[in-house]
Amino acid sequence: LVKVKVYESGEVLRANLYFTGKRDLVLRNYRASDAMALAAYYKIPIFVRKNLLKE
Repeated sequence: LVKVKVYESGEVLRANLYFTGKRDLVLRNYRASDAMALAAYYKIPIFVRKNLLKE
C-alpha cells in the first residue's frame, strides 16, 4: 500500500487504494473508513480534497 485518496461520491465518501509490487494495482471505490483504517495501520499518506476538509 503506497497511498490512499479519499473523495466524495454522492453523499458517501469513497477511496482509491494504490498498491505497488511486481505490478501496480489500484482498488477503486473502496469504503473510505476501511481505507483510512488501513492507511493509519500501515502509516501510509491519506490524500483528501480540500473541499471535504472545509465543512
